[in-house]
Amino acid sequence: MASTATPPVRGSSVHNLLTRQHLLCLDAAGGQSPSAQELQPFMRHVYVVGCGHSGTSVLKRTLASLPGMHCIPKESQLFIRLAGRPNAQRKYLARWDAEAAAAGFRGWVEKTPKHIMKVDAIWKADPRARVVFIVRDGRDVAASMLDRRVPLGDSLERWVADNTHILPHLDDPRLLAIKYEDFADKAGVLGVLRRLAEFVGAAPVEDDRLLLALQPPVGVLPAGHQCAVFEGEEQKVADLTASYLQLLAGQGEAAKGEAPRAVYHNRYRSWQASRAWAPQVEPTWPRRLSCEQQAAAAADAAVRSMLQRFGYPLERPGTNSTACLQSQSGDAVDATPVLARPAQDPAPLATA
Repeated sequence: MASTATPPVRGSSVHNLLTRQHLLCLDAAGGQSPSAQELQPFMRHVYVVGCGHSGTSVLKRTLASLPGMHCIPKESQLFIRLAGRPNAQRKYLARWDAEAAAAGFRGWVEKTPKHIMKVDAIWKADPRARVVFIVRDGRDVAASMLDRRVPLGDSLERWVADNTHILPHLDDPRLLAIKYEDFADKAGVLGVLRRLAEFVGAAPVEDDRLLLALQPPVGVLPAGHQCAVFEGEEQKVADLTASYLQLLAGQGEAAKGEAPRAVYHNRYRSWQASRAWAPQVEPTWPRRLSCEQQAAAAADAAVRSMLQRFGYPLERPGTNSTACLQSQSGDAVDATPVLARPAQDPAPLATA
């Protein structure tokens, strides 16, 4: 994702952050860190699901950066690869529990977007499972998929189909639904972080520490990884704090290198997850989709219905219609008079 602005870690020095997190890791009674065996029966299992290109990677990274959470770095495809094999599934869960407990963590987060079709199977196999679902405007999702040469019709069809799977579960208390647009909103992201922390059992936590979870790791993540695996809470906080200081010094993004081509999916996603959070001020589809593509999306009844189901406006931002004009370069342009357009922040977020 493109990045310029990250919410500041307010009122906390590096020393204070490290000290507070060290104390949080200690057992209140004896001042000793709980053992791995003591932690495992209380392990929190968090699964991130959503249609691809909806922000699942950066959401997973953020969840894994919350206090007490361990990162399962790659998409496991567990309930797809091992469908109907509960014993094999339980072996993976036990292994992840052991890895998290060995580092002193109290939970882990796994992300496989296609698990959006397997929520019932997840809950059947894993009674501790908590599912975090993220949804994004389907037109922005399609615009992102076009970068990977996925035809518009296929992208929109996938977006509708994937999100249809989640509709029966939206009222289940074991699932938390997040809108990408809220997560990428400068004014609203802290509220989203508080909801996430409470849902996964990481609360109560100070706002400074929640905002630190938006930071990427210092280094570039390996291909296929969407979060960093830390050996303990202190190492995690030290790395995220160093990343924040790099960003303040204007060094963090340059160290991540050039973006791989979008067709190299694993490398590109890991590169994106290595970059800092930044706000998205407005939808990207009005400038990324051609007028013909916008018209095709507007004419699709299933797309319109799903957009309305999740509260997305059908019209172009700042207008009362779906009409647009085409510039000489072929880009879609806003037909609304300039003085009637809303003010724009100069630092939009590119893709999730």
